[in-house]
Amino acid sequence: MHLALLTPEWWYEASPGGIATYCHIFADQAANSGHSVTVFTPAGGAKPPSSDRVHVVAVQVASATPWGYAEAFRDTVDSWMQQGYRIDCAEAADYLGFAALIDPSVPVVTRLHTPYTYLLERRGGAESMSDRDVLELEERQIRRSALVTSPSAWLAEIGTRLWDLPYRPAVIPNPIRSLPPNHDGVMDSERNTGATLRVLYFGHLAEHKGVFTLAAALRDWFDTGADATMTFVSQEAPWKYLAETRIREILGYHAESPRCQFLAEQRGEQLQRTIAAADLVVLPSHHDNLPYTVIEAMAHAKPVVSTTGTGTAEIIDHGHTGFLVPPGDAAALAGALAEISVDRAALTAIGRRAQASLARYASPQTTARLLDLYSRTVGTGRDVLSPRTGR
Repeated sequence: MHLALLTPEWWYEASPGGIATYCHIFADQAANSGHSVTVFTPAGGAKPPSSDRVHVVAVQVASATPWGYAEAFRDTVDSWMQQGYRIDCAEAADYLGFAALIDPSVPVVTRLHTPYTYLLERRGGAESMSDRDVLELEERQIRRSALVTSPSAWLAEIGTRLWDLPYRPAVIPNPIRSLPPNHDGVMDSERNTGATLRVLYFGHLAEHKGVFTLAAALRDWFDTGADATMTFVSQEAPWKYLAETRIREILGYHAESPRCQFLAEQRGEQLQRTIAAADLVVLPSHHDNLPYTVIEAMAHAKPVVSTTGTGTAEIIDHGHTGFLVPPGDAAALAGALAEISVDRAALTAIGRRAQASLARYASPQTTARLLDLYSRTVGTGRDVLSPRTGR
């Protein structure tokens, strides 16, 4: 099967998000399974590189608007096919409806990531012409899709409700790259042998990631004399400085070193070593689908404190492989930190169970399920899901 991936994120010219991480793993695994893979993604300052197995086509966007992106993807795919190439199946992120205008002859499957339509709903509705354009384009893409899939049951229910789908999207988790068993990537000289608990947050400093809730919880926990340190490793973004300033204001004098550290963006091995050196990871997002940050921490055998009411609750078994608190509840988060930090041996055991629990997300199995579903969709020329039931 010749698979095309239409994605707003691919090349790591800027800070990669969850869609880029997913696409890199999925494309590599699909190619490893013998499929031909072409990635269509917006070009940045330089042409995104191809590999031996995955061909990357740069989408030149003339107008940085929702319609401009949709038209650019349409024109690039059309031009590519006019050169004699074929697409058996195109997987597109629902993000901003980039695939809304693709020629109807191309079978499109939509892979749900947190829809912009859902984010607007949480915010109280469309506020601008651009917002309204996104609403229209996302719905157009969903309506023209032969199939919709979701990484989590939480997001499948949201998608079904948002667009009144006649079926429940197939729930297949995002694939992950697993570390070797019991590998934590930290040198003996870096291991924490002292009593002070090393807590870590990594990702964007954004309100919806729960960072201000975390700051308030940390302030209250530190006020009780907690023997712990906090490290923030944040990706670059236009709002980063303002968010860090607000976090410092909430923390007050606790924001000073050595109690707290604010580190620049880290990637690759450097980030892996930072995660491995932590004792506890806190990622209290207000809404998240199936965040790779949570999975990455668990892959390092780190206990994670995250939130209920999101896709994260499908990854973490509360009290067994991690901890869940209500989103936006600083008092609950502070109480959880105080309670779980008492027994370090229990934290270590929870981290090991978290690592073992990720076997169900291993990339060969999850990728094979997606590819099987896509090939059956292409083979029948119609949606292979029954109404409201999934498979």
